[in-house]
Amino acid sequence: MKSYWKLFHKKAEELQPEKVIFLRGVNEYMTRQNAVDLITSKFSKFAEVYQTYQDIIKALKERDSELLESTILDYQKQIQKWIQPFKPYVII
Repeated sequence: MKSYWKLFHKKAEELQPEKVIFLRGVNEYMTRQNAVDLITSKFSKFAEVYQTYQDIIKALKERDSELLESTILDYQKQIQKWIQPFKPYVII
């Protein structure tokens, strides 16, 4: 799936869930949406980041400042949770 990294940069509505293509890395015919779902189902942390990215793209496209603010605040909470274990090692 490494060769299909561009799929994850597309907007969710551009993944064409009805169009089946052959994906060489998987050696199967599937839709682009199914390929994204396959990876996000195996890597939960990546799925969270991917969903945050999609929410930011949607908020910017629709000029929805509330969605953008809530997405950033939620992501900020996640980052704080990830950084917390490393705080004892930070020298200021």
